Amino acid sequence: GIWVYEAASELDPLGQTGPRLHASMHASLRTNLPRDLMAFFDFPFDSSGGGIDEWPRYPGHAQVLYYLEEFADAFSIRQRIRFNAKVLQAV
Repeated sequence: GIWVYEAASELDPLGQTGPRLHASMHASLRTNLPRDLMAFFDFPFDSSGGGIDEWPRYPGHAQVLYYLEEFADAFSIRQRIRFNAKVLQAV
């Protein structure tokens, strides 16, 4: 799809009006997909990839964060990310 990046986070780029939905993340939140389907093809959600074998089939948000951080470290992605930087152009 196409993303429209706008500095004003509350601006609706499509010009639609209506109530804004608030999505909450709570302590007991779990994914709605099994970890096997959420994992990257070459980076399983178990100990052979970026996860832990004892994790539940539907991991919680802290486990997903751990997995994604392990992925970023394994593939040296963090060093390519600039946080708090203004995006001037995306090509």
